[in-house]
Amino acid sequence: MKKISLIISLIFTSVTGILTSCSEDYPGPDPVDVTANYSNKFSNPNPTLTLVYNGENMTGKSVDFSTVKGETANLTFYDILPGEKALKLTHIPLTGDAEGYSFQGKGIGTTTQSTFNYEGRVVKGRLILNLADVTMANANLWAKNYRFADVEHGTGKVIADEGNGYQWEEKDDKMTSCAIYFRFPETEEATETSYNGQNMGSVLQGLLGYLLPCILKDITLEPDGNIIANYSGDAFNEENKDLFIGNVLTAFLNMDIEDQDMITDAIKDYQYTTSPKGLAYWFQRDGKIVIKLDLPAIISQVASGSGKVIDKNIISSISDAIFSMDALKLKSLLKTVNGQLQNEILGFIVSMNDQSFATFFDWLSNGIPMHIKIQNGHSYIYLDKEGIAPILKLLGDFHPIVLKMLPSLLPPEMAGLAGFLEPLIDMLFITWPECALLVQSFDLGPVSYTHLTLPT
Repeated sequence: MKKISLIISLIFTSVTGILTSCSEDYPGPDPVDVTANYSNKFSNPNPTLTLVYNGENMTGKSVDFSTVKGETANLTFYDILPGEKALKLTHIPLTGDAEGYSFQGKGIGTTTQSTFNYEGRVVKGRLILNLADVTMANANLWAKNYRFADVEHGTGKVIADEGNGYQWEEKDDKMTSCAIYFRFPETEEATETSYNGQNMGSVLQGLLGYLLPCILKDITLEPDGNIIANYSGDAFNEENKDLFIGNVLTAFLNMDIEDQDMITDAIKDYQYTTSPKGLAYWFQRDGKIVIKLDLPAIISQVASGSGKVIDKNIISSISDAIFSMDALKLKSLLKTVNGQLQNEILGFIVSMNDQSFATFFDWLSNGIPMHIKIQNGHSYIYLDKEGIAPILKLLGDFHPIVLKMLPSLLPPEMAGLAGFLEPLIDMLFITWPECALLVQSFDLGPVSYTHLTLPT
């Protein structure tokens, strides 16, 4: 019996020694305890991620953290850097202690070439991540404060209808600059298509050239990708509404803005609100400026401003639907949200047909790519025909809505203009898009001054 006991003891000791020699001596906690997905999504009642983006807390996001031996780690950021849907950083050196691991380094976007510094700390059940010095590619060129260009007049060519044909003629004092840039190709032989294109371009310049400066004071593209706007709703207040609509109609019907004073005098007493960060972003891709909206953040902001509360699970599901490219699910969720908010813009979005909504969904998922150029002291951020074609196709959806709203938009003393304006609205929303889609190219977008720099 003693021999058997001795043999068993020796076997047990050997096995114990083998097991001990195979165990890992990690520099911190067992990697399996900290390898996880960490999130602060709206639906998460107990967030496991604390995320700071250039000094601002960022919510609704998630990050994968993984390590095998506690020596190096991999991080994956999901839709955190503008334009980077899933950005993976690998072989990050770790410094471990009894509670967790710390790390830091520099990163660069694989799609946008944006740069940033990062530092973090992970413990079981919690990841703290700080992104600093986030800078979009070519921020030194485009990160500026932009104010809409003033109205300027000069001499230019227009098309006039003379009897049965179309003929180029000169017109003095034509508006040459305002808040909107429109370039429609000139042709040697004037046609109905080119005539309608030039004519409606003038209508758009008159309409939007007055409308935009009354709503937006300026827009700032910040180096970290945030877009900040100073905006006002004072144009729609009772004391300003009649003047605003009267001036819009004048610019719309005359296809022109009389002078800069027409705008300056109207907005002199407006009060402006600065939009919060985290609602819209910009980044550069393929030589274009891409504008991307954060729809969940915008909906939360709208709900907060109207004193309503939206279920955080729905907001989180909207984020997931956009990330997973599920357009049908998003449309269903937006219908639910609009049932609570009763927002006119949101109502229009959910009433789109499937083809139009697919365009809207693509903008949400991938952003709106816009050309940008600087010329003669002005910057032009614009859509070419390829970029604006989806918008032209959407105008048909707007047409019945605008006609329905028209009587309520006009002051009582202008109610008689409704019948007169309907053919112009038909041309703007139906005829002009059909003509514009027939030409080879054209450009449309805002015009602003470029000499302004970011405030310090």
